Amino acid sequence: TVLQGPRPTPVSYLYSALRNSDGKYFINGEWTINWPRQFEVSGTVFNYRRPLGGPESIDALGPTDDVLTAMVLIQEDETQIEFQYNIPKISSAEKIDEKSSNYSWHYDMESWSGCSVSCGGGLTVSDVSCMRSEDRIIVNDKMCNTERPNRKIKHCNTEPCPPVWVEGVWGECSAVCGSGVKTRSVTCSRLTNTTSNSLTDLPDDHCLDTKPVSVQTCNTDPCPPVWMSTPWSKCDRQCGAGMQYRDVQCVTNDHVTILSSDNCAALDKPTNQQQCHIGDCLLLVHGIEECWDVNRVNYCRLVLKFLFCSREYFRRMCCQTCRDGTI
Repeated sequence: TVLQGPRPTPVSYLYSALRNSDGKYFINGEWTINWPRQFEVSGTVFNYRRPLGGPESIDALGPTDDVLTAMVLIQEDETQIEFQYNIPKISSAEKIDEKSSNYSWHYDMESWSGCSVSCGGGLTVSDVSCMRSEDRIIVNDKMCNTERPNRKIKHCNTEPCPPVWVEGVWGECSAVCGSGVKTRSVTCSRLTNTTSNSLTDLPDDHCLDTKPVSVQTCNTDPCPPVWMSTPWSKCDRQCGAGMQYRDVQCVTNDHVTILSSDNCAALDKPTNQQQCHIGDCLLLVHGIEECWDVNRVNYCRLVLKFLFCSREYFRRMCCQTCRDGTI
């Protein structure tokens, strides 16, 4: 198809344009002028030419898969426009059977896709295209009036896959600091089914490459120092309320080296003393242990009030009051 546009005057502002049935412009139009070049439109390629001093032309081999409208963008009052186009001569019999005889589906048997796998049996495909019979040019699929056939498929790379080392996922580190170890499984395996990706384990000597490591160190940063406490001492009283004591020191995480207390967190430091109470203090009266107040006046109440029961003398003199804790 050839569209010959207006013959320009020495300075012409007339331009050919091309749009489809939806009103979309492909060449010029909408107050935009394109540079002369090729345009892919409606299943074919249009050549847009605008030689200096000559008429514009738009041509394409076709066929198109859409209705196209040739237009002229007029920007002058008085113009003379000439159109020239060619239509192939087709007999009445050819017109009836044109679509079914001139276009058919063809497989590209010389161009197969890459194999889906490198070994163990994969698939490769050959695509199908709608082709014009007279010049074997691929056209839009709409030109073939039969249903598009399925792609051709054949097997490829059917040779067995070589054994390879298969590495498992690393397990957790055995320590959070101070150097631990982690492990993983490493097996010599062969891919036996590419569809399900199933593997068969083999002896290690079937794999030629060096076996990857299955154990390695982890979390090698030094552990922070900690507080270490000695056992509690004996209660400093044989009866009644007393105190216990212990040493608390900042040491390395392995409990080997004593450090300055500044190296450990002060808020985490354990207490180094606590109260203890073995039992009430009793008086020995006529060989019998009894617990009673020697002086039953306000004296013992004052002893309890001012917390003197921890002192052995007052605890013995006011045994019952200190034991019962009531004034």
